[in-house]
Parts: sequence; C-alpha cells; structure tokens
Amino acid sequence: MTFKVWILNSDTRERSSRAVESEILLTPKQVIVYGNPDYEFSEEESVFMDNAVVTHSPVQIHKDDSIEQLKKKSVNETGAN
Repeated sequence: MTFKVWILNSDTRERSSRAVESEILLTPKQVIVYGNPDYEFSEEESVFMDNAVVTHSPVQIHKDDSIEQLKKKSVNETGAN
C-alpha cells in the first residue's frame, strides 16, 4: 500500500493590481512516498508538482499507526527536529 505525505509551501499572491484582495496558493514543497519505491504520480497529481522534492522512503506506514507516529516518521524523513 502506498501512502503520500504532501508538505505544503504557502505563497500569498495578489489577485488584482489594486491589491485589494489576495489569495493563498498552496503548492507542495516536498512529497514523501511511503511503501512503493516505484510509485509514479498521476496526471492530476503532476499538475501540482512544479518544483516539489520527491522522497521515496524505506520506512513503512501501517494501518494502525497513530497520527503521532505518522508525524514522527515524516519529521524524521525531512530531517527537521
């Protein structure tokens, strides 16, 4: 089973020249793929992948992993502590 963790990078851009409104665009900064080293992204996913770093992790994600365990595995994978 393949799991993907998308780490987003928020970018605020002006919608109009008058800068009355702005929108927040969420683009992936990094995508961690767990469970399938040969995973290929679909066309729909590829649209959002501009400059994202894709990491294929050897770590396994299990169905009974808690959110805390998923967070720890993802933080360890990114190297952030």
